[in-house]
Amino acid sequence: MNPTGSALVTGASRGIGRAVAIELADRGFDTVATMRDPSAGDDLPGATSGRLEVAVLDVTDHGTYELPGDLRVLVNNAGIDTDYLPVEHGDLEDWRKLFETNVLGTVGLTMAAIPTLRAAGHLLAARPGATVGCVAVEVCSAAFYLDDDPGVITSACLFSDGAAATVWRSAPGPLGIRAFDFESLHLPGERDKLRFEQLGGKLRNLLHRTVPEVAAGAVGRLWQGRGPRPVARVVAHPGGRDVLEAIAPVVAPHSLEASARTLLNYGNMSSPSVLFALEEALKGSSPGPGGDFWLVSFGAGFSAHSCRIGP
Repeated sequence: MNPTGSALVTGASRGIGRAVAIELADRGFDTVATMRDPSAGDDLPGATSGRLEVAVLDVTDHGTYELPGDLRVLVNNAGIDTDYLPVEHGDLEDWRKLFETNVLGTVGLTMAAIPTLRAAGHLLAARPGATVGCVAVEVCSAAFYLDDDPGVITSACLFSDGAAATVWRSAPGPLGIRAFDFESLHLPGERDKLRFEQLGGKLRNLLHRTVPEVAAGAVGRLWQGRGPRPVARVVAHPGGRDVLEAIAPVVAPHSLEASARTLLNYGNMSSPSVLFALEEALKGSSPGPGGDFWLVSFGAGFSAHSCRIGP
């Protein structure tokens, strides 16, 4: 395997997990060695000549699931053991803890990792010189389920139908600009904040009041890792008025005017929205030597994605 991208190992404080984390780092992967108590791995970065960081992750706590956007290798090593007693003498609580960690924990983390692994595989399989058409279509009105829940009422007022299309090539077109530096952030511990449920045979949107805060935190993490190239303009997914107000301080002093105009004119169309905002931004100026456009979108999962548009 070509050692590009990130590797994550659970239960890496000792034993097999520790050895696997060191080996992956030695082979060239950006390795994340996870454990419940990160102080147990203080000496791990010094045990390899490669790139390795220690992070907290408890497989029984979805709130600690934070996976690298370029994840290529996932090693589910974390596990616990109990006394080897006959079944009739065992403690039922011990059995619950064992299954929670060794079975459900492994399944939960793998479910969270599959989207990033799949995305990485598609990118690696891309052919140089290819031209790709991308169409984003959202029929948000399919989820116009009405009741007295504040999240449902907000969704009915905010979301709209929309579609956008883009054409992607491996070489810059006539304008000499390109899309690059794609980054993704997945926060599966927050997935219940924004999702659908089935109720009465209809799709009901769940929208938690903390979504603006979660979105701003995710955008902030991507913004901090954007790299040294200058940014002339930020184009954000217009998720809602409160969302844009929460994001604004994170990317200040950049204005989110194009995103605000898109929200005013079209509402939140989900996935096509950031492309509408990009079109709006390009009416005023284009990215150039003075700085790139930095695009960021976010949504259910909870996930956030960014890229640069520039020369």
